[in-house]
Amino acid sequence: MSEEQKVFNSETQVAIREQTGGIMDYAQTVQNVLAQRRLIVEVMGQLMIKDQHYLTLPGTDKPMLCLAGAETLATVFRFAPSFEFVEKELANGHLEVRAICTLTHIPTGAVLAELSGSCTTREAKYRYRDGDPEPTDRPVPPEYWQLKRANKLNEALELIGGKKFKPVKTDDGWFIGEKNGGKVENENPEDLHNTALKMAQKRAFVGAVRLAAGASDIFAVAETPDAALAHKDRMANRGKNASKDVIPTEDLEAKLSEITTVKDLTQFFNAQPKPTWKNPANMQLFSDRMAEIKAAAKTLIACPYDDAQRDPDSEDCTVKCSQKCAAWHEAQPAA
Repeated sequence: MSEEQKVFNSETQVAIREQTGGIMDYAQTVQNVLAQRRLIVEVMGQLMIKDQHYLTLPGTDKPMLCLAGAETLATVFRFAPSFEFVEKELANGHLEVRAICTLTHIPTGAVLAELSGSCTTREAKYRYRDGDPEPTDRPVPPEYWQLKRANKLNEALELIGGKKFKPVKTDDGWFIGEKNGGKVENENPEDLHNTALKMAQKRAFVGAVRLAAGASDIFAVAETPDAALAHKDRMANRGKNASKDVIPTEDLEAKLSEITTVKDLTQFFNAQPKPTWKNPANMQLFSDRMAEIKAAAKTLIACPYDDAQRDPDSEDCTVKCSQKCAAWHEAQPAA
């Protein structure tokens, strides 16, 4: 390269830099970046609601941004979303959708982020459904339909036994059906095509807002696409599931009467949901049964040998002992 060319190239480069500006000419100041981050934190604290706008996921130290939270940030920062969709038909009526979300800054028209999200009806939550329940011999009580008409769906469900049960129509009328816990292939995946489209759109939008707002250090990303939704379902059903398995007081008394050792009674206590023992009547039944078992143990023949010397296959406590005192050992409190 001649000296003349070098001078020309140098002058051209200078001219270009003067015309377009360097990268630092458009860089934000540290104060502006800090102010943007503070604004996100303030929005989160003052406008967002936990488990609605964001979720706290197990194993993460940052909250997960939800659709409602992303919409709030988009409103604050004046993001305008636009979408493109790419659909791919799969075998057996399944569909895969890829949504591309582009965020534009409303005041300036600048494109701030572009991110894609996908969803397919072959995902497990869409591909499979619960198997048909097996009818029991218990008819659906009239109160169930009354509660359902009153839109008290949770109470109606609890009346027939909880989420494992649902009404089943037979030739003899409506009976309570029990779900077997199995999954079967969804024979109509076409019904979920719009669901897949909306889910892909949501995933793309939430990711784009998080990227454009520079909020990766504040909001985490779920390990799986629907971890946030699954966690939300767990939170919504946490109180229901806790009370669903609580044994009624009248049934608890019968179960406690069948327990004859301190060890078994302690294991039974620990196996029950905590709300069981928040009921004073239930706790009193437990305390009374524990006292009865301990009192009965004192009347049994005491064995002179320890557990290590017992013969578990013998009706007697041990071959060294002629006393039939195995029951005495069983009634002893766990060490």
